[in-house]
Amino acid sequence: MTEIILMSDPQVAAVPVQDCGDRLLDVREHELLLDGRRRDDAGAFAYLRSGVRELPARTG
Repeated sequence: MTEIILMSDPQVAAVPVQDCGDRLLDVREHELLLDGRRRDDAGAFAYLRSGVRELPARTG
């Protein structure tokens, strides 16, 4: 894959979202690097579905 699609891209916004029941984890408490440039007052920028956190890391 050579193309980078940003989260702010309309293609991403057009993907329907459904609640899968995963709890949300605050990544600041789970040793994950976080880019604070998108920080918001509510702290929503720092949450990730637990199922995503548990996926195996991909390399390459």
